[in-house]
Amino acid sequence: MLASSSSSIGIHHMQGDFPRFNVKSTLVPCTDTNYVFLYGGFDENDNLDSNVYLYNMTSRMWEVDSAHTGLYREGHLALYLGDGNVFVFGGVPEDEVPRLDPHADDLTLRKDLPMLMYSVYDRTWQSAPSLFLANAPSCRSRHACCLSEDGRTIYLSGGLINSAPLADLYSYDLKSGTWLGPVEFVARFDHKIAFHDGKLYSFGGLDGEMNHVTNKVTYMNLDDLSLVDVITKEGPRKKPILNSISAGADLFGGPLSIPEYTIHQEKAVDEDTETLPATFEKIWLDSGNPLVKLEVRVPPWGCESHLQGISVTLTNLSSYSSVSLLTQRDIERYFTLNNVISSLNNAYQWRHAFVVKDNLYLLGHANLDPESALAQNNLLSTVLEVNLRDLGIDIQSETEKTPLISDLATFFLSGEYTDFVMFAFKDQETKDCYASSDLNASILMDEGFVAENLLPIPVHKAILLARWPHFRRVIDSGMSETQSGQLFVPEPFSPVRALVYYLYTGTLDKNGVMGPSLTAVEYSALLVLSHLYELPNLASQVLVVLFKLLSSDVFTLPEASTPEDLENTIDSILRIWQNSLILNEEMFMSKVEEIIHNHWSIVSRSRLFMSLSKILIVKLCQNCFDRRNHHSPPPKRDSFDSAFSGTPSPAVQYRKEHSNSPFTKTFDDDFASPHEYLRHSHSLSSFPVLQNIPNSFSDF
Repeated sequence: MLASSSSSIGIHHMQGDFPRFNVKSTLVPCTDTNYVFLYGGFDENDNLDSNVYLYNMTSRMWEVDSAHTGLYREGHLALYLGDGNVFVFGGVPEDEVPRLDPHADDLTLRKDLPMLMYSVYDRTWQSAPSLFLANAPSCRSRHACCLSEDGRTIYLSGGLINSAPLADLYSYDLKSGTWLGPVEFVARFDHKIAFHDGKLYSFGGLDGEMNHVTNKVTYMNLDDLSLVDVITKEGPRKKPILNSISAGADLFGGPLSIPEYTIHQEKAVDEDTETLPATFEKIWLDSGNPLVKLEVRVPPWGCESHLQGISVTLTNLSSYSSVSLLTQRDIERYFTLNNVISSLNNAYQWRHAFVVKDNLYLLGHANLDPESALAQNNLLSTVLEVNLRDLGIDIQSETEKTPLISDLATFFLSGEYTDFVMFAFKDQETKDCYASSDLNASILMDEGFVAENLLPIPVHKAILLARWPHFRRVIDSGMSETQSGQLFVPEPFSPVRALVYYLYTGTLDKNGVMGPSLTAVEYSALLVLSHLYELPNLASQVLVVLFKLLSSDVFTLPEASTPEDLENTIDSILRIWQNSLILNEEMFMSKVEEIIHNHWSIVSRSRLFMSLSKILIVKLCQNCFDRRNHHSPPPKRDSFDSAFSGTPSPAVQYRKEHSNSPFTKTFDDDFASPHEYLRHSHSLSSFPVLQNIPNSFSDF
């Protein structure tokens, strides 16, 4: 590994028999095992591959199952069902319709059938018995699948048959072995489907007219099977972020209540050349949080330019917003700033992506000299590991506001029956005035100082003892705070109060019940507090907000911004940078320093920059410009007047989304609503035994 295991990003070299990168192959992590399943596709010479490649994540060793010759698939999809079982559908070469033989033995593996199961543990394939293909979707390729969150129903949408896009939707019940459908959905292939909040979504891909779907998301409401198009609005990949960093925001959005909604998406613009890059392969992934999807863009097959690097974008299905999280430049800059050898920069091509637990993984190979053997250049021998929490992604789904949480929030805000008081500076300016002073708990005895500079936060000792390890240590130590019933936290009032609100509710104040939203500076101060007081879940939630603020273009200063307004925003970003120095959040600090670097001409002329200590100025210069072999564009904005100028470039979209995200919903005519089925479903199995097969099959 070329970075420590505690780092945000690391590169590992794999062992064993490396597989080639095959076009239209499928990769899926087997989440309750140590394995990642890779199968199918064809190589640069159009040779199909029937081997199964299993990557052992513990030993970082590739294992090859080559026992099943002639079992070819390309353009298929795979879903992991648990217990070592991988479900594979479609992708039979040339989309040949299987020839069903009524006298065939169901125990014999049928290589021409579209529906297969692979056992990671036994290293065996099993084809579906012929009865299980009754009412099954026709054999197809480049379709989309998703699994319900309870693991009992598979959804299958669209795809191609003889180059004709399909617009159907099927569901497969893993318990009874029955296919239900079709229902008319949307004509798509190379797309992704996912379920959230009673809706089945379709992302990206190509439509029935062979046009790339880049400005629309379609969903089906499974209560009434109605279809709604969600119109997307494209914005620039990165506007000058200084114009929004000092503002607070409602970042959490709300439920979709009208048929059309605007999603802010970001364009993929190569800033090093200021030209549009080539098309990308897009891989859609589940982040572990059902509300959050990841779009990973990797270079297309045959592209050897380092400029065609990766990018990771977050899409939130709750707020209908998208945020750019990670680019090739971010990775290169991270390794440069962490003193990793410069040959890492632009040294790898990434081909596959998947998520396991808290980490995003990308599989690839060294970017060898063009004259090197192509066979060596396409071997998947390297894995890039990225910690999702360090990118500001809350891995766990948002905590629903239960009556208990609501009651505790009300209890805190009422200030009733409190038996302890926390004090904080009334604002940032007051903190700055006493930054060099050696303040301690004794200042709380100075009533004049307290009245002029501090604000109280009444709390309930029992709740803080139950929720805050630091507070328990303070009380157990018998220090003066124990005797006085008072605790001084030398930070501004707003982030300290947000910290206490989290201790009561386990969440940030998303609905503004405590007043105006925190600014980005205040969120960065809250991030410092979360590290100082060992509250990792709070840190994860704050990073989600901060990364979104750093990438947001929602808040803009008027075109006639005054120099004072600009000074305020520069002041904000420099304060955020100073707070980031205290933390071990390397990706966050790198993101902030990238913003400063891109606006260096105006940042370096600001009042706050001039007031920084020599040590901080040197540190900032080193971090922003020590980019050995890191090709970044020089700052292009030289004055306050041009600070917010810029022309967005059109987005480039490409197909090929993989589908390995669990979402939910199913249909059955026996129930009044699809939601009823989930309450009557049974446990997961592989292909059911014959006695479980019903005598008749029902359509939607």
